[in-house]
Amino acid sequence: YTQLADDLIGDVVWYQATVENCAGSEETEPFPNMTVERLAGKEVPSLGDMCKIFPWRWSDFYDGREKELKDVLNIDIAELTTWAAGNSQRTAELIYVDFVMPSDIANYKPVTKDKVPDATVDPAVRITNGSALPNPLTVSTEWPVYVRGNYNSINKQPSAIAGDGITLLSPAWSDASNKPDPTVFSSCKGIVNSACPAYLSWALTWTKKNSSETTVNAAFLAGHWPTPCDHESSTCIADGTSAYYTDWYGGGLENFPRFLEHWFDAGGNRMVLHYKGALVSPFTSQKTTGTWNGIYYTPPQRDWAFDTDFQDPRMLPPGTPNVGYIIRTAMREAY
Repeated sequence: YTQLADDLIGDVVWYQATVENCAGSEETEPFPNMTVERLAGKEVPSLGDMCKIFPWRWSDFYDGREKELKDVLNIDIAELTTWAAGNSQRTAELIYVDFVMPSDIANYKPVTKDKVPDATVDPAVRITNGSALPNPLTVSTEWPVYVRGNYNSINKQPSAIAGDGITLLSPAWSDASNKPDPTVFSSCKGIVNSACPAYLSWALTWTKKNSSETTVNAAFLAGHWPTPCDHESSTCIADGTSAYYTDWYGGGLENFPRFLEHWFDAGGNRMVLHYKGALVSPFTSQKTTGTWNGIYYTPPQRDWAFDTDFQDPRMLPPGTPNVGYIIRTAMREAY
């Protein structure tokens, strides 16, 4: 199940998420259950609203770097904005998502197993329809985060995204073009304990797709993939071969935000990623461990800058850590 929390304390509501409630099917899936925690007095969305704001999708798309189908909890910012409608009791400024993983999928109903041709649950959070935020907003999780399309590009708000690794997908990204077609899922029915051969064959044919110009305004706090060895060492492979990319270099700051696309349009024009924010990486990624290399993406033209708004404490994203200190300039003993 997933845990979705605003400010991490308050009332708890359990939802048994079903395909019937969220997609009109008669089948009930055992995953996910949703636990929603909010500050006392804050309103919790109904199940119907939850399905719109936080739709779950099995095997939603293929990540060419991680080489796995991602099972995704989408956060639809437009739906969140519609639901909140300026109501202070519905406003969310800090969204924290956690997944409590099942031991395996053996006990899932067949309708669920058939949606997981790689035979593993690979959860991630994806933020969609976020070009205009309803208010200052921070989205955080210890799991992988994907951002689809322009983010905080209209009437910019203080914003941050935190996760194990952050991947940016352009507005041109298509889930349908980055996942197996229905015939693969059909041929994989009934396969549970190991990856389906038809899916494995499809994965070998996956190729990066064209992108489009993208704008993202948010601070990023995430894990990184480290450079494994010092290129000055005689034992470090740095000869320009494919091993150079997989065994020596970690991708550097320029690849701290991750990519999965061919950042050119159909006419061969290089696409620009406009990014304004702050990049913070205090740890090595624990869950997004796919090795950096030049196979699964072609980099964008980078138009990046530090967001000077962050120099004003009033413009910091919700949940930003603050450290205070005292400088003693004089002392008087009192008895």
